[in-house]
Amino acid sequence: MYDYTNFLIRILEETYKLHDKLDSEVIAEFAEAKVFTGQFSYTDGVVMPEYKYTQDSLPDPVVGESYFFLSIAQFIDGEYYVIWPESRKESGFQIQSTTNRD
Repeated sequence: MYDYTNFLIRILEETYKLHDKLDSEVIAEFAEAKVFTGQFSYTDGVVMPEYKYTQDSLPDPVVGESYFFLSIAQFIDGEYYVIWPESRKESGFQIQSTTNRD
């Protein structure tokens, strides 16, 4: 939430610089022309390296280790292991048998 709030503040600041006003029309124009095309992104986040959108990613942000991501984890024998992204990987994905389970 913190990062997205600051992203919005940056969008509003840039929009105001360009149009010398803030209203829903100029904010929407900026979003369509700059944010949704990947020309404007947010890189000062605390949680993710970069928040960026493109025509191909909409309505979601660009996903990847250098952008927006959520670690994917798997419980293996009662232990929690990150399996993606590669930079945080602690174990490979393991298919566990559903037979012989207590």
